[in-house]
This record gives sequence, C-alpha cells and structure tokens, in this order.
Amino acid sequence: MNGRSACLLALWLTAVSRCAAAEHPACTDPAFDWYALSPGELRAIAGSCSSTAFTELNYQRAYLTDLLGEDAAAAGLISWSTFERQPDMASHGIHMLLLEQLAPLYIAAVPERLALLNQEYEIRNEIAELWLRGYGTLATRLRELHSQNSLYH
Repeated sequence: MNGRSACLLALWLTAVSRCAAAEHPACTDPAFDWYALSPGELRAIAGSCSSTAFTELNYQRAYLTDLLGEDAAAAGLISWSTFERQPDMASHGIHMLLLEQLAPLYIAAVPERLALLNQEYEIRNEIAELWLRGYGTLATRLRELHSQNSLYH
C-alpha cells in the first residue's frame, strides 16, 4: 500500500467514525429519554438510525405518540369517547412506558431487549388503534390472546 492509498484509507475511516459518532442517542441507547420529542422528530431520528431495530423502535414510539394524541383529540370532540376508550388508551401508554423502563432489569442484552420492545409496540399499538377506531370487542380479544402467549405472562 503506497502513501496515497494509506492517506485515503485514513480519511475514509475518519469520516466513517465521525458519521457513527454523530448518530442520535435514540439510535444507540434503548433507554434514551424520548418522551418530550414529537412524532415528527421521532420519525426523523428513526430515518437517521443505522440499526434497523432502533429505526423500528423509534417509528413505533412515534406511532404510540400519534395514537395517544389522536385519542386525546377525539375525546375532546366526542364526550362519550372519554368513557369508552380513554382508560384503555391511557393504560396502553402507561404499559408501554413501564415496559421500556423495566425491560433492562429483565433483559440485559440490547438486541434481545430491542426485539421484545419492537414486538410489544407492534402488537400493543395495533390493539390501541382498534380501540381508537371503535373495535373495542376485537381489541379486547386480541389483548387477551396476546396476554396468554406473552413472554412475561
């Protein structure tokens, strides 16, 4: 390897390491404090992650935030929705936040923890969307089925 090739290789490695270092903390740390971020910010972060698992996690977090915001808006417009859906949507949000906080205590390895979080977000967000769209009976049945087959049941 001549001097020019070595210099180009060193420059390329420096650029690659700077790009990796510039990655948002939500793309590298599953415990990142994302709660104050908007869904748009979470989607932008997800689009910048090099890890597929972190990309999916941040998209799921954005979707959760969208669902909770949509339910709050609907509850303000339709008074009966407060009684029918609000407890389920609130419990969904609390469940996911608790799961994120407690997951490191049960699953130390980050790849396995990300897999669990992504799986739970996908299923729980689907259940929440069913509740939000007025399919409470179907949502309840899906939640019961998931609870029976759950990893932490």
